Amino acid sequence: LLEGRIAIFSEGCPTALTVPFLFLELFQSNEDYYVSYHYASFQRLLRIIGFFISILMPSFFVALACFQPDLLAITIAQARQNVPFSTLAEALLLLIIFDLLRESGARSPSNVGQALAVVSSIVLGQAAIEAGYVGSPILIITAFSGVTGVMLPRLIGVSLLYRYGILLLTATSGYLGFSIGFFLLLLRLCSIESF
Repeated sequence: LLEGRIAIFSEGCPTALTVPFLFLELFQSNEDYYVSYHYASFQRLLRIIGFFISILMPSFFVALACFQPDLLAITIAQARQNVPFSTLAEALLLLIIFDLLRESGARSPSNVGQALAVVSSIVLGQAAIEAGYVGSPILIITAFSGVTGVMLPRLIGVSLLYRYGILLLTATSGYLGFSIGFFLLLLRLCSIESF
C-alpha cells in the first residue's frame, strides 16, 4: 500500500493480491527490504541476468556448436569428438534429467531431498562423461542453466517452457531461430498486462 498499489482481500482466502502486479516483483525477495538499496538492486540485477541465462544459454551453445563449430575452442571441440549424440540430443537429455532431479528433490518430504538431487546430478553427470555419452562442455552449460533457473522459484515453469522452446527453434534454424525465440520472449514479456 505504501508503494501506491491496491490490496484485494477475499473472504476465506489467507492471501492478498496487490495490483497492479509488476514483472519486476518476481525478482524481489523479502530480504531486499531489510538491506541497503545498493545491495538489493545488485541482487535483483543478478536475478534478472540469471533468468535470461537460464533460458538462453543452452540454446546459444547449441547454435554455436551446430552451426559454427569453428568458433568453439579446441578443447571444447575435442571433448565433443567421441560423443555419439548430437549437441541438441545432449542438451535435451541433460536438461530433462536435471529438471527431473530438481522436481524430485522439491517434492521430497524433507530437506534431504534437495541434497540428494544435487548429489545425484553430480554423480550422473560424471558417469555420463566417463561413459562417453555426453561431453563436459554441454554438461557445464546445462548445469549452470539449471542452477540459475532455480534462483527464481516463481518463474521455474515459465523458464522451462521458453528454454525448451528456444532450444528447439535454435536447433532447427540456428541463429535465426535463436533470435526469433529471444524476440518472442521479449515480445511476451512486454505484452503482459499488469492488471
